[in-house]
Amino acid sequence: MKKSDELRKIDRDIAARLQAGLPQAPDNEWFTPRVINRLPEKRHNRVAILVQWLCYLLSLGALGTGTWLTVDYILANGLTAGSLVILASIPVLAIFCTIVMAAPAVRKAFEGEQGLFR
Repeated sequence: MKKSDELRKIDRDIAARLQAGLPQAPDNEWFTPRVINRLPEKRHNRVAILVQWLCYLLSLGALGTGTWLTVDYILANGLTAGSLVILASIPVLAIFCTIVMAAPAVRKAFEGEQGLFR
């Protein structure tokens, strides 16, 4: 029990020091402690969003066009090693772009106090 009392005292001391460092709200209905201590809105990186959408569109276009051209080539000339390489590279491009898109969300899930393992 003694450790528990000591920990509570330490917690109260830390809370008091943190509270003393916070700005105090004036007596005004518009400025409450909640408003003063609120964090600013998160900014979105527009360049990253554009790159992600560009990658989506490119991979969809490459997937559709490449598959159509490869199947057309195979039907005209038969199955060759070159056509197999091209046919295999199309899903690789789509998987790569999917990983690029998912990387920010996965990183965010594992970082910070609200991460998966915190």
